[in-house]
Amino acid sequence: MAKPWFMCLLVSLWLSFPATFWAQPAEPTNTPPPTNAPELQRLRMFGVDPTPKSLIEFLQKGFPQNTDLARLPNDPPERSQLAVDAMALLATARSTAAVDTLVEVARMTPPRGVMQLVEMDLQRTDPQNRAEFREKALRLLQFNAVNALGLIGDPRGLPAVQQVFAQENHVAARIQYALSLACLGDASGVPFLVEVIQQANRRESAAAAKVFYFITGEDFGYTDQTPVKARRTKARLYKEWLRTQYSTFRVDPRAVLQRRLAPDPLQPITPHTTRDLVKLSSFYFDFENKLRSREAREQLARAGKTINPDLEKIMFDEMEDLNVRMEAMNWYYEINREAAKGVLKKLRRDENPEIVEKAESLLEKIESPDQQSSSYAPFAVR
Repeated sequence: MAKPWFMCLLVSLWLSFPATFWAQPAEPTNTPPPTNAPELQRLRMFGVDPTPKSLIEFLQKGFPQNTDLARLPNDPPERSQLAVDAMALLATARSTAAVDTLVEVARMTPPRGVMQLVEMDLQRTDPQNRAEFREKALRLLQFNAVNALGLIGDPRGLPAVQQVFAQENHVAARIQYALSLACLGDASGVPFLVEVIQQANRRESAAAAKVFYFITGEDFGYTDQTPVKARRTKARLYKEWLRTQYSTFRVDPRAVLQRRLAPDPLQPITPHTTRDLVKLSSFYFDFENKLRSREAREQLARAGKTINPDLEKIMFDEMEDLNVRMEAMNWYYEINREAAKGVLKKLRRDENPEIVEKAESLLEKIESPDQQSSSYAPFAVR
């Protein structure tokens, strides 16, 4: 049976595209992308040439008539993934020649080649679930097509994207479609983004705030690490911008795409306080120690119980970023172990569910001697 490959976090998909193709739309050059691209490698295994012209032909017509479908490679088992791969490469190439084909997919009336892949997946699906699978598969393909149209930036794709945005009910997908609209010169999705930010939750509101920044260039600091109390304050800033600035705002598609594809820079921190050290310590992916997170952990470990008051202040600060609070909790547990129980029990009453969950997890470690291993196993102090 086919796996539910369509069940993914749509809101994060825009981050998977390369950060190097933000120039004005251009005709395809037929130059293949880097040879290590997984999309390219998969398509080549199926005999699909990764040039824009061939990718468009594949989406339109499918495999050549003389192809023995039973002898195709087993991976990926979900053949519709090949359509997603082709659209991703066309977006990377900024292929304006692909717009008409992508519009068909975006309108959920895909060409013969795309439907061939969907039908191959349907044959591997329980007959009772085929209608549901087909609908979800077409919607995921639609999502990728709209995403590609935004990245290509050709205004011919705008009417289709406007239609999809207007008809979409899924919040995460609609956030992405608002971004694609802006990449095509239409900022009409911004009020929806501000509305989502006002919900003041961790996932959709933070994603909407990020897309708001991509579109407007304004960053009022709402992230997935913003605590509940600060979310309400920050959300009002977006609402105020909408009230005072939106009517005169004119979106710049080139600037939107540049911000969208620029990597998030990690700003170096010169630590002056325990809070600075804790924040540095939270950069778990600083594998090369470029931010000197290793030294921060060593300094915290040497300080021991002398920093307990500082850690407690951070842990109970309801306006502090969640990742910093949880890192302070980790260190408080590491330093105090059994003696940390009283403080951690108080944090179970915190209004942020993430803090409550972290407190429960650390208390469970204290109660279970066989789980007394360090919270920093991958990052042990040397």
